[in-house]
Amino acid sequence: MITINTPQDCCGCTACASICAHKAITMQADKEGFNYPLVDADKCTNCGLCEKACPVINQREARAPQRTLAAINNDEATRLASSSGGLFTILAQQTLNEGGVVFGAAFNKEWEVEHIAIESPDEFPRLQGSKYSQSNMGNSYNEAKTHLKAGRKVLFSGTPCQIAGLKRFLGREYENLTAIDIVCHGVPSPLVWKMYLAETIKSATPNNGEKPHIHSINFRDKKAGWSNYRFSIQATNPDYDEEKTEILSETRDKNTFMQCFLRNLCLRPSCHACPARSGKSGSDITLGDLWGASEVCPTLHDDKGTSLMLLWNNHTPTGGITYKDIEYSQAVKYNPSIEKNAALRPKRARFFRNLHKKGVYEATTAYTIGWKKRVSNAITSFIKKMLFR
Repeated sequence: MITINTPQDCCGCTACASICAHKAITMQADKEGFNYPLVDADKCTNCGLCEKACPVINQREARAPQRTLAAINNDEATRLASSSGGLFTILAQQTLNEGGVVFGAAFNKEWEVEHIAIESPDEFPRLQGSKYSQSNMGNSYNEAKTHLKAGRKVLFSGTPCQIAGLKRFLGREYENLTAIDIVCHGVPSPLVWKMYLAETIKSATPNNGEKPHIHSINFRDKKAGWSNYRFSIQATNPDYDEEKTEILSETRDKNTFMQCFLRNLCLRPSCHACPARSGKSGSDITLGDLWGASEVCPTLHDDKGTSLMLLWNNHTPTGGITYKDIEYSQAVKYNPSIEKNAALRPKRARFFRNLHKKGVYEATTAYTIGWKKRVSNAITSFIKKMLFR
């Protein structure tokens, strides 16, 4: 029977719940919004499969990639629509061309993040771009296994812990599986994301008016450049017109949610002791940002996004990309999350206490701006309320 003694003992991959034939394990959210396994002792037969499937209990050895590449998609439109160099789309397209299935993180109708399977290029936009909230895996592990056993090619993308969970769940290697993980800073709380979005929409809603209808959310909008990406939301405001308008566009240092994420205030506890960094996930390919592109490979740097590609097995670069071999040490230097865990903030617990009392904005700004600025913001907010009463 799977037992969680401390929150760091569980990465939320759902491998234990997915492998349980008796449906004795369900994933339940805690007060921070992260899912953990809950075991029904009456249904449990103590078979031990859940423990064998756990990537935290059964961690792999760290490894070094066989090749480290700086790379970009040759199609500029695809690259601009992607968070970095646009490599995922090419790899996914290759899988679909061979009659395969692609799994990845997508927004649902409520703008929550969940894992889905796609079988058509028309669905690519749903999987493109970063989504900074831990995704709900649903039944994706079992779906992937069904396709693999049927002989179909499967590309499964996720965070390192999700790929580690998939590998433990499958229990064997499949030649028709390509597992891709991302360089992961850490996964933010789905609850924090949901609360932030609700606060943002409320602030954009006129008094006694209808809420704007969201059309798109982009955590890494590159209109102002890849190195100066922005968080943006496009929506239709029914009180004004039918056209899409940008109701929010902020740089990462100004956006409340991005600061909450990047300052490690809302990350899952296991992210501070990740069981799957440094190649331990068992993935075939790791994709991420090569933030040092201007120094490492200036010929591939035009501020439209340059990807880092780590090849762990005998994979070779696919067509449709321009790439250059670089040193692994250079990749780690500019994107240390490959190997380094996110630092645990001493006041993380206080953040979550304030979150439930004051909301995301107030809980975050208490740690991201000084007291003088907080007082100034409070005065400005009060004046606005008085003027528009």
